[in-house]
Amino acid sequence: MNSTKISDCEFVSNAIHNNDLVDGLSEYVSETEYNEVNNGLLQLIIYPQGRPAEMAEPESSRSIPEWTYDVFLSFRGEDTRKTFTDHLYAALVQAKIHTFRDDDELPRGEEISDHVLRAIQESKISIVVFSKGYASSRWCLDELVEILKCKRKKTGQIVLPIFYDIDPLDVRKQTGRFAEAFVKHEERFEEKLVKEWRKALKEAGNLSGWNLNDMANGPEANFVKEIIKDVLNKLGPKHLYVPEHLVGMDRLSRNIFYFLSTAIDDVQIVGIHGMLGIGKTTIAKVVFNQLCNGFEGSCFLSDINEKSKQFNGLALLQEQLLHNILKQDVANINCVDRGKVLIKERLCRKRVLLVADDVARQDQLNALMGERSWFGPGSRVIITTRDSNLLREADQTNRIEELEPDEALQLFSWHAFKDTKPAKDYIELSKKAVDYCGGLPFALEVIGARLSGKNRVTWESEIDNLSRIPNQDIQGKLLTSYHALDGELQRAFLDIACFFIGKEKEYVAKLLGARCGYNPEVVLETLHERSMIKVLGETEISCWILLMTNLILEIASAVFDQTGYALIGMVLAFVALLLAAVELIHMARKERTKRVGLLPPFILHATRKPVGWTVIFHERDRGRETWSSIGLNPLQIFQPVESGWRRRTRLFYPQRRRFGSNGFHQQRRRFKQQMDIFILIPELLEIRQLDLKKNST
Repeated sequence: MNSTKISDCEFVSNAIHNNDLVDGLSEYVSETEYNEVNNGLLQLIIYPQGRPAEMAEPESSRSIPEWTYDVFLSFRGEDTRKTFTDHLYAALVQAKIHTFRDDDELPRGEEISDHVLRAIQESKISIVVFSKGYASSRWCLDELVEILKCKRKKTGQIVLPIFYDIDPLDVRKQTGRFAEAFVKHEERFEEKLVKEWRKALKEAGNLSGWNLNDMANGPEANFVKEIIKDVLNKLGPKHLYVPEHLVGMDRLSRNIFYFLSTAIDDVQIVGIHGMLGIGKTTIAKVVFNQLCNGFEGSCFLSDINEKSKQFNGLALLQEQLLHNILKQDVANINCVDRGKVLIKERLCRKRVLLVADDVARQDQLNALMGERSWFGPGSRVIITTRDSNLLREADQTNRIEELEPDEALQLFSWHAFKDTKPAKDYIELSKKAVDYCGGLPFALEVIGARLSGKNRVTWESEIDNLSRIPNQDIQGKLLTSYHALDGELQRAFLDIACFFIGKEKEYVAKLLGARCGYNPEVVLETLHERSMIKVLGETEISCWILLMTNLILEIASAVFDQTGYALIGMVLAFVALLLAAVELIHMARKERTKRVGLLPPFILHATRKPVGWTVIFHERDRGRETWSSIGLNPLQIFQPVESGWRRRTRLFYPQRRRFGSNGFHQQRRRFKQQMDIFILIPELLEIRQLDLKKNST
């Protein structure tokens, strides 16, 4: 029994304050050590046949052993080579199971060869075919001893015995043909070695396996099929690829791992949410790799939102879920409701691990995991999504934040220089690139890989181009978040992106509500749940556009380019411009004439109606507030300005700013009196400054 003390780690801290977590350890911790947990020190006891090794050492997915072979086949050639073992080996190969079969007809020495020892140590599963002559071979007995040694190690090798033409009792007690073999062994070999062989046979005979005598009434081919199905299930999934250098993810992945590793029979659900490209899928893969060997079946469903858009997409995902866990062909599912029934019927008694990656809608969750009872006791589910509202039923939710500047520089440097820090001559350029990417891992990887191996001149040119010409890979991926919003949310997002960054939530909610009449609190909450905006403190709202530097500005830029405002309705806009400008100016002067001594009216907002525009006025007079509105003809963006004694109007359309995003030309002139005009175009809220020279009359 090995004892490992762990202190000063997050797991210990959580255990002290989480009774459920401490109770979950009771299966593995003795009474004395259980009290030590409550006093601040955790002592884990690793039992040879108890706790899975991956639960004791959750370092990372890269700590998982890399198996050279899926199966090592141990057998007595004289008994079964040309019959059962040959059929089994052919079936394993046909099932794409990488199998090592030693040719025992070749000349052998007295001791097991090194290449066979390595094959045993590098195999995930060892299948031992016990036959009448198995115990008569020293080679076979040495293989068995080594196989059981590997089983007891932390690598967790699986041993599956097959009792071909012998009773398991003869193996455990070395009776019958096995007793005859050991009479000869005791004459030839040392007593210590013989005892080791007997101990190995006793242990192997007690393992759960297959007894061919139990299937005497059926053909041998059916027996082989059952073995193949069980082996595939035991092999489980191949571990998913995870980038070699991960930054800023260890703490969160460790927390999720420990939460899901607690020994409870309830079905546990963990949610991971955050903006697109922030690393949700990567963290889910890390945890999946750490846990997958401890379940009867596991499945990683990637890109659920994209795949569900295909014809019969949800049904295909249901088929994939069943196939990956059951390790067998599943009948075509033509109806999602039928798939729900199959999942519940086939998986309700299995302890499974499921990752649902990139879930965007509730119907996707309902189709794949409608209820916890669909999965057997002890099952674990991980959901990644951009919409935290989908995680209401989760037992634990985790929001992934952007990388800190030093972490972002480290990740960028790894992809650009294959080092944890930038080259000396590229430090300032690297910081500029990191500033452009913000803390978004996806952008850091793309830009870092793009600049890798380039000279300094190319770096300067590429980084300068980033501020003017957006990277299409990054922009294309981020745009999917925008297009996933419905029309009203898209307009609200662009409103906030254009003007309301850093403004108080109450102020933003009032203006958004005046424009469209919907509940602005619901809109802001929805955008926040989908990681499109972020609330700073209690009152301020900050959008991706601010947190991600220029990256999300490029979303608005792409939208502007697609709608082509610069070319739409130039003539009609000019006519509407003149009419609206005259009406606004006339009304503003009228208000000043009637209300001498009052502050000029502030035009707070303009909201688009089905038949035109409405401008809302807000006046303040010694603490009293009044509201009024007028109707306008449809118009494009405009800005009346003062130029000497002659009034003129100017038509504005999207122009590309220096940093690459689409904006609008703005001019601010200070006069004695000003009016703020809020003008809403179909996709964007913009604010224009109307400067009026005070009428001397």
